[in-house]
Amino acid sequence: MKFIETALNPRVTIRATYDQQKDLEGKSECHEATRKRILTKINDWLSVSPNDTGIERCWWITGQPGVGKSAIAITVAKSLSAGLSVASNHSTTGQPGASNAKLYGQFFINYSSPETGSPNFIFPTIALQLARASPIAAASIHEALKQNPTLAHELSDEQVNSLFVEPLSMIARNEAGVAVTLFDGVDELLK
Repeated sequence: MKFIETALNPRVTIRATYDQQKDLEGKSECHEATRKRILTKINDWLSVSPNDTGIERCWWITGQPGVGKSAIAITVAKSLSAGLSVASNHSTTGQPGASNAKLYGQFFINYSSPETGSPNFIFPTIALQLARASPIAAASIHEALKQNPTLAHELSDEQVNSLFVEPLSMIARNEAGVAVTLFDGVDELLK
């Protein structure tokens, strides 16, 4: 793990997780009385067997600025991190993990936090999270960095495949449950 941390560290930001976004303008979870329908739909989607081939495995939420996309993302991340059902209204008495989903990685982009606004930090940060969450992902990432020590330096197709797609595929094939990675604020990269 030390090798992975050392190789990725120059391109990793700790500000990328939902819990590091609390003090930034405009980033908070859903109020427990709101967005129940979408949270229930997300929870149902996450609760489907990972072996079900008829289910799309990418959920993309779009909308105008300020409509609550980040609040939904923070609520999902917070619920999964706590082992709760996403539809549990994220209260302190929420229902224990009704879904079989686990949050393996998250990256919240926020214009108020410059270190999250560089595309060069996204996949090294996610890779470190994946490696810490899964020994299988750690082995894949370690091997990729050993083969190409400069992989973390700049965003490229090789970086995305080696530090994200392959490790996440290994998790999906070898670990139980639904592996979740969450990206929020991608539109803010364009500002």
